[in-house]
Amino acid sequence: MLEVRPDRVELLDRKKGARLILVNDETRQAYHLDMSLPAGQQMELERQGLAADRCGQYHVGPMIAAAFGSSITALQLSMFKGGWMSAEVVIEHPHGLEETKHVRVDVIAGLSLAIHINLPIMVDDRQDEEAIPGHHASSTDHGKDSEASMPEAFQEMIRSMDWPETA
Repeated sequence: MLEVRPDRVELLDRKKGARLILVNDETRQAYHLDMSLPAGQQMELERQGLAADRCGQYHVGPMIAAAFGSSITALQLSMFKGGWMSAEVVIEHPHGLEETKHVRVDVIAGLSLAIHINLPIMVDDRQDEEAIPGHHASSTDHGKDSEASMPEAFQEMIRSMDWPETA
């Protein structure tokens, strides 16, 4: 796992989005994350330390962790094949009284939080499709039957919908 820092935010072609570049200072290995233009603008403000201190967005999570005697110690990004990425905040309890918890969060929100409150950002570049939540190895049925079960409430809702006749 590599620690990275937000290096810069670049505009994508025709200003249709932005790209956050994360760099490891020792290896100079770079990772990027494409995002909407407003999210990119927010990342750049965070990166430069110019963002407003919005308590509700950035401090509620750490305050809740502290109320339980824990602290958020890092953001862990996992990179997968096909450009898929996930983010988890790492919550540790002092003195090792409980195991370290990894709580999945939105990637953009997690990065904003990490940059704003100066958390270490760690990258796990395993590029393993099997580790992607919800990913199952290819099968010969091409998705006709799924082993995943849908909650009964959703099944009832779908059955109660009026579906148009198809020719």
